[in-house]
Amino acid sequence: MNKVSDPAGQPQVLTIVHPNTKQPILVGLLDEEEAMNWPSAIRLQEAALNGWRLPTIDELEAMYEQLHKNGHGSFRNDNYWSSSASSPQHSWYVSFSNGSTSDALNKLGALVRLVKAKEV
Repeated sequence: MNKVSDPAGQPQVLTIVHPNTKQPILVGLLDEEEAMNWPSAIRLQEAALNGWRLPTIDELEAMYEQLHKNGHGSFRNDNYWSSSASSPQHSWYVSFSNGSTSDALNKLGALVRLVKAKEV
């Protein structure tokens, strides 16, 4: 279940500006409850409704810079998966403990926070 609305169905989102396109991106307010491997994160994205998806690596870096570093979003100091694969067995993540970007084996666990394009 993705955490993008409260029990009354009201949106619970933050907004960032995409670093390349300068378009607004909605960011879910809460992480998925548990860390998951990358294939599970992709399945979650495929099951998400209304355009919610994993962030690209650029979007994830922007979430760190624009939200987490400013104390917004209740992010954990842990690794977050992006939708960007670096090879068939590895995918990109951002460490929210220090902002570093790296790739890891898809079978390892990381956190997930979904995003979607904001309609303008």
